[in-house]
Amino acid sequence: MRKRVTLFLKAVLWGMLAVPVCAGVDVSAADSKSFSGTRAEKYSLEEISRLVLRNSLDVQIALYEYAAGRTELPKERSLFDTYFALHAGYTDDQTKPASIILGTRKLTNLYSASLEKTLPTGTTLSVEGQHARDWTDSAFSTTNPAHEGQVAVSLVQPIGKNFFGILDRYGVRRAALAVEGARWLSLDEIEQVLAEAQEAYWTLALQEEELKVREELLADARALQRTYEQKQALGTAIPSEVFAHQANVKARETEAIIARLERETAKNQLLFLLNEDDFQRRVSAQDELRVGPETVSLEEELREAVSRRRDYQRARTALDSQNIYLAMKKNSLWPQIDLEATYAKNGLSDRFGEAWEGVRDEHNSSVFFGVTIRFPLENTKAEAEYAEAEALKQKHILFVKRVEREIFRELHTLAAQVNAHAERVKLARRLVELQTEKLKAEQKRFRDGLSSSDRIIRYQEDVLNARLEQVRAWYAYRLSRIDLGRAKNALLSRYWDARTQRELYEDF
Repeated sequence: MRKRVTLFLKAVLWGMLAVPVCAGVDVSAADSKSFSGTRAEKYSLEEISRLVLRNSLDVQIALYEYAAGRTELPKERSLFDTYFALHAGYTDDQTKPASIILGTRKLTNLYSASLEKTLPTGTTLSVEGQHARDWTDSAFSTTNPAHEGQVAVSLVQPIGKNFFGILDRYGVRRAALAVEGARWLSLDEIEQVLAEAQEAYWTLALQEEELKVREELLADARALQRTYEQKQALGTAIPSEVFAHQANVKARETEAIIARLERETAKNQLLFLLNEDDFQRRVSAQDELRVGPETVSLEEELREAVSRRRDYQRARTALDSQNIYLAMKKNSLWPQIDLEATYAKNGLSDRFGEAWEGVRDEHNSSVFFGVTIRFPLENTKAEAEYAEAEALKQKHILFVKRVEREIFRELHTLAAQVNAHAERVKLARRLVELQTEKLKAEQKRFRDGLSSSDRIIRYQEDVLNARLEQVRAWYAYRLSRIDLGRAKNALLSRYWDARTQRELYEDF
């Protein structure tokens, strides 16, 4: 009797909590109505996965982050760009000269055009054409005005620091490795978005299954309530039993309302990930949550993960980049030694055209060869940067080892989870069978007058919990397979193969 009173009080409390939610609503009628009055759109997991890769804002953000990151390579290559320069100048010199022979005023017009380019060998090559017009009021000037045309070719070749352009080329190689690492990071982010969408899909399927289970149990509770109300009309049922079944129905109705809300929440989350603005749409999972579980082999999963894991590839790429950086800093310990050479020809005349005709004269030439050596006596900064690069290299070596261990730990854990949930699915199925058989046996005893309504309600609760456990076991197994696929970087390749990924990133 105490159990019946307790159950009745719990049901009254649930009913009071449910009043604000379902006031003015016929729960039995609401069960048969859809959210928007139209049939739900059913989507398979395959369709949802392709939609999220096409529509998700997070996928687009990841692609644009890569697009911004890959500009580092052309930035580094800009070192080898060709520069074109123009110069024009005018000088009116009326300063007091040291001798009256030089005159009191001198006018100079200077014009030049030049091209300069750094080659991959580190050679800086420049070509310059220059024209100068000089006029003076000195009576002793032999050519007035004087036009001088000059063409010069110069080069500077480093043979110490940046030996034959080694630092320049290393910089480009590091930029290329950074771009490759950015691509792998972008793919990781996109695969995470895909995993979240698939998890949201199975969450929606879970909520739909839970709602289905609760509505079936609600229907059973209502049928039992009607039976006792008929018995009460005949005077064969005591009031407390009728109250207990009415309370049971209210509790089941409250659970169904909460289940509908959870289904709506799961649907909205999925629509959000799909970048869908219309949250009034009714979306339903086409694929069944029910699953025939399969166990996995840790060795096979590890073998597949090592060949796919992008974080491992990024760690190895970062180590390669650090090795290049160390070589750059080692070269930076050298003194700066530059070989220089210039070849120039000029022409001089009182006319513009004749001055440039003189440039073609083979005798009007000038040749210069030189060498410049520059280095700090202490070389403190270069030595400190080299020591720093060595320390960073050791750090990256340890990081690669850490990533290897992390892969092993993660795969071991996730494979164990898959196998554990596979066993859980099997046990949950057997639990449902046993609880269902127990309820059937008790219902037979109840029809024979050997059982009580309180026990029937409790056994119905046991069946409900067993079926919910089975549904949640399916859900947990589905999610564990997604987590394992993401850990192996095997989710995205099903929808974007290597060729598709390469073409997408090249064209984006």
